[in-house]
Amino acid sequence: MKSSILHYPWLSITLAIIAMLSFFILANPSFLIFYKIPDIFFNSDYQAAVLLVVLCIMLWDMHLFFRKKYKNDAIINELFIAKKQLQNKAHSYAAHSDKLKLFISERLLEYIQYDEKFLHFKNIAAEVRHNGVICFDKVQTALAGAIGHYSELQKHEDIAACRDAVNDMRYLWDLLDLSTADNIALHIGDYLCECEEQYFQQLLQKDGKTPYHPTFNASNVLISTLAEQVEAPERLRAFGDSGEYIDYRDALFSISAESKVELLGNENHFRLILENLLSNAQFYANKKTSNKNQPSVVIRLSQSDHDLSVKVYNRGKHIDEDNGDKVFQLGYSTRRKKENHGKGLGLYFVRNIVQGYEGSINFTNISNQPDFYSLRFELDNNEPITDIAETIIENKRVVIKQEAANTSAKQKQWKFSQAIKAIDVYSKYENNTYRFTIDNQDSLLLTDPKPGSIPTWSLTLVQKKRSSLVVFAPIDNQGVQFNLRLPLATTKLDYHEDIADIDGGDVDQEHQALLDVAERFKT
Repeated sequence: MKSSILHYPWLSITLAIIAMLSFFILANPSFLIFYKIPDIFFNSDYQAAVLLVVLCIMLWDMHLFFRKKYKNDAIINELFIAKKQLQNKAHSYAAHSDKLKLFISERLLEYIQYDEKFLHFKNIAAEVRHNGVICFDKVQTALAGAIGHYSELQKHEDIAACRDAVNDMRYLWDLLDLSTADNIALHIGDYLCECEEQYFQQLLQKDGKTPYHPTFNASNVLISTLAEQVEAPERLRAFGDSGEYIDYRDALFSISAESKVELLGNENHFRLILENLLSNAQFYANKKTSNKNQPSVVIRLSQSDHDLSVKVYNRGKHIDEDNGDKVFQLGYSTRRKKENHGKGLGLYFVRNIVQGYEGSINFTNISNQPDFYSLRFELDNNEPITDIAETIIENKRVVIKQEAANTSAKQKQWKFSQAIKAIDVYSKYENNTYRFTIDNQDSLLLTDPKPGSIPTWSLTLVQKKRSSLVVFAPIDNQGVQFNLRLPLATTKLDYHEDIADIDGGDVDQEHQALLDVAERFKT
């Protein structure tokens, strides 16, 4: 706010002095003798008018003076108030700075103590690692002797138990080996280099014998990891024994995987990846209250020419895109509830192992999508009945749009007076039709039959001899999908043009330059 300038009342003072001199001259007859003064100056009305004008000008100057004075007083008051506020802010900021200095000093002390504890932990880890090697060798030797003893007695169950114990000890040792390594990614990378050398020797040698097997089947690791968690473990193991494409579903899991996917390295490292991804998926699957009878964890293994693709989906809450990198940091966890707080270790281990494999990992937030379904029911008398079901999104939830009054419902049902022979479901979003043949079953639950897909709808069929009931319900599939890519074992053998530049230059240009040099030597 600009201040008003107080001007000196020159006009009123000047007019007052002139008026005073004029009246002084008129009051002295001696001045009138020498100067001829007009008669109007002796008129009383004229003199009164002059006095009135001088008085008005003086009053106007006084008005301007006091008005500017009030403005300046207001400005001065505002300045005092602003100064007082600045002083208060200075005091508060000074107090905050003191608190911040105290906080920083406390954190520095904590970090110093943390560094000391970390160094102490590394010393303990080195000792645990040393003693762990000795204990592991002793236990492995004892189990090997037990397996030989039970083989002579032909106790197959005891042999299987000992072999399971050997595998568990090996997994425990690999976990200890990774947790005590200074750099997990570098540690796995060094081990993969050794496996790559053994793999080449295995392919070049006629007998193919190597000190250890440098590759493993990713599908078998997936089966062994999930065998104790699924509802029908024998049915899941049967896929691995038969070598067929894995397509398993129960109330919690939907698993699809190719039968033979060969990777370099230690299978326990890949198992650790799967266990950590599945741990997060199962945590959020158990927290979900709706669609308990539908698979909420979808696992899909597929391979391309050079990579293995692993996708693990769960119906957890979305991950903030801005915090996308934080979920893979040490100590960061999306589980912030008091009753089950995450440790922030799982995804950190996963990312380091993937970096050791020279692979990649990221996540995708899955949202519900509206769709238009056409359902065709074929009854026992071969009469086809067709109806539609349109799904929309309300408050991020998928519901069925009703035809009347712009309402919605969680499901839609049909009643028929005959049994149903077949059902066709057409999805406009997928542009695909699925056909289900009913084999005289009393009750049946049908979902999206596409292997490895995230189910978006379900059909519940309850029928009797002369009646049938069909309930169509959309599935809330809002969640998170982790996408993992690892190079195959054969990737090191196959040539593929992934690198366009070498040291900033073009490969073709360098190749042509070498050919030109060779031609010069020939000539």
